[in-house]
Amino acid sequence: TSGKLISLANLVSFKEEGSAKELARYNRQRAVTISANINEGYTLTEAISFFEKVMADLAPENQITWKGKSEEIKETSNELFIIFALALLTAYLVMAATFNSFIHPFIIILTVPLAIFGGLIFILLVALQLVIGGLSDYGVLSINETFKKNDLCSGIV
Repeated sequence: TSGKLISLANLVSFKEEGSAKELARYNRQRAVTISANINEGYTLTEAISFFEKVMADLAPENQITWKGKSEEIKETSNELFIIFALALLTAYLVMAATFNSFIHPFIIILTVPLAIFGGLIFILLVALQLVIGGLSDYGVLSINETFKKNDLCSGIV
């Protein structure tokens, strides 16, 4: 400790490195925002599933958080099955209360998809197209309504 000045270069070494001007973070983790335009002919749901497959192959340890329309699609697609199941259960319970039976509403609920399936099979067997002015669509719907009305009005009650 003689009190002499020493050069700073004797104590430290400098190394120049590049770094990001701004580091994006989400939930205290580094984040990268990826945005894309979807080509015509593809839906947002298809693009989301494609991106998830690519990310699972390339970097399975990374986490994906969706924002915007893709977040809404992910949430609503999960909720859609729950809503459909609750609607079907509600219809079943209303019919069960109306008919005072748990078996008859089950038969009626099974009749609807079978009527639609039968109508589509008939259209395919007769070799009609589904787009003949939309008339075949109306035919399938009217067959479906006829089956429902016959089930509800026949001797079930």
